[in-house]
Amino acid sequence: MKQIAFIDIGAGFKGAHNTGFLDLLCKYSKTQEADITIITHQALSKEWQYKLSEQKISFVRIFDTDIFGLSIDSSTSTQINDYILQLSQEYKLAFKALVDIYPEGKVQLISHTMSWEHLMALGLAIKGSLNERFIYNVFLMYWSGINEALEYENPKLALNYKVALKRLKSYENVRLYTSNQEYLLAFQKLMSYKTQIDLHPFFLGDWHADGIRQRQDNDGSKDNILLYSGEIKKEKGFYELPEILAELKNKWYQDSIITIHLSKKDLSKKQKGIVSEIKKTNPTTKTIAKFLNTEDILTLYNQCNLVVLNYDSTSYKNKTSGVMWLAIQAGATCIVSEDTWMHRELLALNINHLIINKNQKLIFINKNESINSKNYLHRIYQPFWEWLIYL
Repeated sequence: MKQIAFIDIGAGFKGAHNTGFLDLLCKYSKTQEADITIITHQALSKEWQYKLSEQKISFVRIFDTDIFGLSIDSSTSTQINDYILQLSQEYKLAFKALVDIYPEGKVQLISHTMSWEHLMALGLAIKGSLNERFIYNVFLMYWSGINEALEYENPKLALNYKVALKRLKSYENVRLYTSNQEYLLAFQKLMSYKTQIDLHPFFLGDWHADGIRQRQDNDGSKDNILLYSGEIKKEKGFYELPEILAELKNKWYQDSIITIHLSKKDLSKKQKGIVSEIKKTNPTTKTIAKFLNTEDILTLYNQCNLVVLNYDSTSYKNKTSGVMWLAIQAGATCIVSEDTWMHRELLALNINHLIINKNQKLIFINKNESINSKNYLHRIYQPFWEWLIYL
């Protein structure tokens, strides 16, 4: 039987993303096809321990690092080095635990959502406890400092990644992956084009879905708009939503059903004011104010035909969006800000979408029939679980 171990330094720690992966693992992994273990944070709750045990997924609570306790912009070099060294020691403990759990045979280790500090720590840990039976599959989640034109936009960040990856790529049993073609090309330039880097499939949605959902005219989602989803953040355009909604209703969608999903109930006075403005424009607006599990999130996106992602074009010039990938998998049409990674990715995938330009006007972008992007789309939206089993 396949042996797969997920090493997740944040699993069980505070924050929606850290519980989200646990939810996906419990919902979509097939323990009859693989012997699965997850190495988690020590903060893993009794509730999650029970859920994992119910699904016959082994777990070991090892990590104690505060993953939100380090600010790269304000921390000293000593603080950053101490953080990396502590994390590397915890990775070593994780490897030791996995040797005991899997005493023989190959083991596929999956480390997702890796920043340069995590990569540095992982490289140090592997050096001190290299095990030939372990295949280290490392997902490079974040921007490398090299932009879409393959220019060094943030040289300091790029150097940090280069140093971290130089050690990792020296180990024969390390496999490097990125989430999209733009990042892949940037990391290849950073490490020289001889470095083997591949794409991993999208894993924040349905692990068994093959391709993107094809919407039907009678599926009930035609006039449903998801105006916002997730944690309230200024850079995600929450405070501009009344203007965006007014533009949508004036131009195309006068009779649409509007939904807002907020991951918490307690809103500030300013945030409540934005919700009130939205409801003045559209009195029937539905507000969901709570954390949604995987099943509820997928249901929400499947019910919406249009997903608004009016993210700040400076903050999201080079940042990816799991929400957009999820919307695409659900077959929804995305509205994204111009001059962002999201806009470029939709063009690369060759999918119909709308953009919000610098004047806050909506423009429809048709896919280019002369571009063959089916192979790229298939690689991103192939079934993640099946991909894992065949690693």
